[in-house]
Amino acid sequence: MWEVLIILSVFIAFAAVSERLRLGTVLGFLIGGAVIGPSGLGVVHELEAVRELADLGVVFLLFNLGLELKIERLRLIGSRVYALAMTQLLVTAGAIAWIAYALGVSVEGAIVVGGALALSSTAVVLRVLRDLGRTLTQLGRVAIAILLVQDIAVGPLLVLAKALGPGTGSLAMALLLALAKGVLVLLVVVLLARFALRPVLTFLAALDADEVFTAMTLLLVLGASFATEQAGLSMALGAFVAGLMVADTEYRHQVAAEIGPI
Repeated sequence: MWEVLIILSVFIAFAAVSERLRLGTVLGFLIGGAVIGPSGLGVVHELEAVRELADLGVVFLLFNLGLELKIERLRLIGSRVYALAMTQLLVTAGAIAWIAYALGVSVEGAIVVGGALALSSTAVVLRVLRDLGRTLTQLGRVAIAILLVQDIAVGPLLVLAKALGPGTGSLAMALLLALAKGVLVLLVVVLLARFALRPVLTFLAALDADEVFTAMTLLLVLGASFATEQAGLSMALGAFVAGLMVADTEYRHQVAAEIGPI
């Protein structure tokens, strides 16, 4: 319990100082965590609970972003931007892999390093965009498209890393199965949200019980995140898709009000 109190105290102090210096709260979070973490002063050692809370924070952040964007706005981004996002991922991964190989890393290791370092932190980038008020601008839409492509690429990259190890089977078959599994799970999430979400939310809203509506919101966010995680994709991607689906209903603002404090 005392570690939670320390984390919250440091969270407030460093975020406030960073915001006062006009550096944004994200930098304060990072510096504060580095200071009290095992690699810093070592005040906090039990990181498992911290990681779980951090994962939930990212999930709710992406869900909230999905509520703000709506599917129509994603369609406005255009196929060229998504193509640019895929190009960025491949070129960056290839360049980093080449550097790693030149420094003496094996071919397999260089590919894994390149793929891992080509990814951006969705939570950090989106938080910065929101702090700057650039989420719905052209820059924000391009950044979000790149982040979406990177989140989708997590599954194939994990399969690739495993397939490059000793004693593995066909890489092409493993990647194909991972892609099919990810597409299937996303399709199920979208279909459930499209055809079952509005009737369920309408029924719960008619009950006029705030706690039940809040519980349903939590179930929606965590359920979609769990489904995509089990498919080898990121939890954040499932939460984002769930947010997009809710954004197309008349309960968008009510769900946003319930999820905000959480």
